[in-house]
Amino acid sequence: MNLNKRALGNRISKARSNAGLTQEEMADMCSVSVTHIRHLEGGTRAASLTLFVALCNATHTSANYLLQDSVGKTEYDEVKLLQEQVKDLSMKQLIMVNEVAAAIIKYSDND
Repeated sequence: MNLNKRALGNRISKARSNAGLTQEEMADMCSVSVTHIRHLEGGTRAASLTLFVALCNATHTSANYLLQDSVGKTEYDEVKLLQEQVKDLSMKQLIMVNEVAAAIIKYSDND
């Protein structure tokens, strides 16, 4: 599978925004130019491994999240994604999610 630079760039941009960082702040944190960050977010460049780790650390984002369009998913990834999606739900919403999950498990084929 090839690196999907456009999807990676979109996720880097989203992670930066979610972390409350400007492109300038992230560039400073990662010791690169703002232009380099713009190229990464635009999907026209790929980050070195060292820069990729710095981006993950600066945005408090997992490598799995950023690379999800470029690498295969594991059960662990799916559980972490589900955990992320439900972390801010109310108790009532969590109960509903659990009931839906129980119904899916009960009535689905064991794959």
